[in-house]
Amino acid sequence: MDGQRGDDQEHVDRVQRIQRCEGEELDVVLSDLPSAGYEWAPSSVPSGLVLLAADWATPIPPAVGASRGRLFRFRAERAGTYEVIFDLRRPWEPHDVPPHQRHVVSVVVLTP
Repeated sequence: MDGQRGDDQEHVDRVQRIQRCEGEELDVVLSDLPSAGYEWAPSSVPSGLVLLAADWATPIPPAVGASRGRLFRFRAERAGTYEVIFDLRRPWEPHDVPPHQRHVVSVVVLTP
């Protein structure tokens, strides 16, 4: 297998909306497929948000092939509307291979 996706593999965009005030934190939890090698990672973090942490949100699942939640914690730094883009991909695949899935988080940051 050369890492290329076939035409039957669909690129799926999912959108999530979150609202916070400046200085507040926000969590995004996405389900990885670690046994298949797929991991979520932010591909774009705008300058109005700061990525504070990325870690497992759930314990190791007992079943082989089960998904596992990954937590991304951000702090809202400046008022505005931002998009954080996450890609589900295998880290060893070339970057010209499209992600298996994409998840977009729209964040509205308000002035307190």
